[in-house]
Amino acid sequence: MKTYTGILEQLTAFKASLLQIAEYTDPFGKLHCVVIFDKDPQDLVPGMKPVRNWCVRNKLPFPLVVDREFIESSQDSYPLELLSFSHHYRNIYNAVDMLAGLKLQKADVRLQMERELKSKWLLTRMALLEHSLSETRTAGLIRMSVSSLLPVFKGFLFLSGTGIAQELGSLMEQTQKVTGMDLSLIRTLSNSKKTDLQTATQYLGIISALLKFLDEGKL
Repeated sequence: MKTYTGILEQLTAFKASLLQIAEYTDPFGKLHCVVIFDKDPQDLVPGMKPVRNWCVRNKLPFPLVVDREFIESSQDSYPLELLSFSHHYRNIYNAVDMLAGLKLQKADVRLQMERELKSKWLLTRMALLEHSLSETRTAGLIRMSVSSLLPVFKGFLFLSGTGIAQELGSLMEQTQKVTGMDLSLIRTLSNSKKTDLQTATQYLGIISALLKFLDEGKL
């Protein structure tokens, strides 16, 4: 089983500035990592070469690298990104557990959810209108859109207070219960290799319905 445990050895030169290293999985089961510094150390970019090489050797995504100020100042502007990994993670190193101390506000989460839903609806719709896409390229477009919407589904569960599922199937199932909508098409589109225009249009309809549900303020 892959793990980021060995990444700490690659950050020895920056140990004095390290606050936290945590690993987490996305709903598709892919492993990721976040590295949080107190302040970005000098020579951060060249000094991360061992980490880059280690990630390549171990076939792991390069970690998200941020500092204390970014975490503290992003709770109102990027709550969905923070929520996407702070609800379930494993500490590899923690001088200070920054993720445990997050205080995300429902109003901030709701606002970003609205922006994300509208953005994905508009960008996907415009791509379908502007280009004559094959079913294969349409499927790729929709898969990217679905992947970027997963934090929004976690947002619905955060607003409902029901707890946030980690695995894709459970996440979709819980979101269906909260919203009362059939989201099975989104689960299908998340790994579809071909998608026709009619199905893509149905996907846009689901996004519109989620927006309406959010606007009604039921959560």
